[in-house]
Amino acid sequence: MPVPQALNATKVLAEFDVVAGPWNPRLPKGAHNLIFFHRGKFRSNTLANVNAYGPGNDKAKAAQNVDMPAHFSTSTEFGFTFEQGQTYHISSLYDAATQKVTFGIYQNGALIKGGQYQATARNRLLNVPVTGLVAEFGNNNNQFLPEVSSLGWKFANFHVEIVRPNN
Repeated sequence: MPVPQALNATKVLAEFDVVAGPWNPRLPKGAHNLIFFHRGKFRSNTLANVNAYGPGNDKAKAAQNVDMPAHFSTSTEFGFTFEQGQTYHISSLYDAATQKVTFGIYQNGALIKGGQYQATARNRLLNVPVTGLVAEFGNNNNQFLPEVSSLGWKFANFHVEIVRPNN
């Protein structure tokens, strides 16, 4: 996602729809990625890493590691069963000013499950580089376990809002 220039943000909202596909037979209960939303690098740059876990592990997990050292993150997870063929609306609001990330799963406009966890952007501002933000949906084939490919999952209606200080 390009931006016209490097900027600071107080909030970044990312939301999209996903149609749950088949569970990967390699490891059905593994991490089926819904979105990996970041500032262009893996370490200390992830605004949202949202995963669906399948049968035997039925849950959703969202994590972030903005401005944190390697191997550290904050997250929330909760029991949830994604039903194949069902459409879900996923929302992740990174609020640097209040240091909260709010994650929700919706159907037909109603919140089904959600949670909050700590945002860690320095100085309560999220620095967005001139290179912008990157969103990746699903996992590629032959991911390292416990992450598995999300073949057959469908993603649509991606929407991002960036709120700058004093906007």
